[in-house]
Amino acid sequence: MKRVFAIKPAYDCIKVQPCVHGSERCKPGTGGCGISAEKWVYSVVSDDGRFALALTVKSGRYLFSEQKKAEGASLQTHIAYAETREQVNEAMFNCDLLPGGKCRGGTVCLAADDFFKQHGADQKEQSDEFWSAMEVLLTEWVEPETEYERCKHCDGTGTVKKP
Repeated sequence: MKRVFAIKPAYDCIKVQPCVHGSERCKPGTGGCGISAEKWVYSVVSDDGRFALALTVKSGRYLFSEQKKAEGASLQTHIAYAETREQVNEAMFNCDLLPGGKCRGGTVCLAADDFFKQHGADQKEQSDEFWSAMEVLLTEWVEPETEYERCKHCDGTGTVKKP
C-alpha cells in the first residue's frame, strides 16, 4: 500500500486579516473563518488505487495560542466503486486521493481519536507500527465491489446483477 502524509496549515482569521487561507466566505474584519490548528492527514491507498483511508489529526499547533495535545479528528474511507446495491445509483464525490478523481466514502470521528490515542504519537512523524495499523484498519473497513450495476433499460433508476 502507498502511504501519504499531508499538512493543512493552521490559520487565524480573527487576528490576521485578510483571510490567510483564501476562503471567499471570510470577510476582512469579521473573523468569519475563525481559527484552526495545523492538521496532519495520514492516508493509506490500496496498490490498485481503488480504495483508501485517511486519518485527519488536529495537531494542537495554533498560530497565536497555547499549543495543545494532538487528537484524532476524523477517519474517512475513499472507495472508487459501489460496495452495496443501494450505492450503485448514488453520485460519487470529487476525490484528490484516488487516481480516478471520484469516490464514495464515509467519515467517523470518535474512532479517529481512539485510533490515534492507541497507535499515534503527538508529532508529525509516525512509526511503522502506526502505518501498519492504518493498513489493517483499511482492509477491515472496505467491502468488496457489489455484484450489481445500473440497469440500462429503466432510465438508470434500477439495478441488476452484473453479467
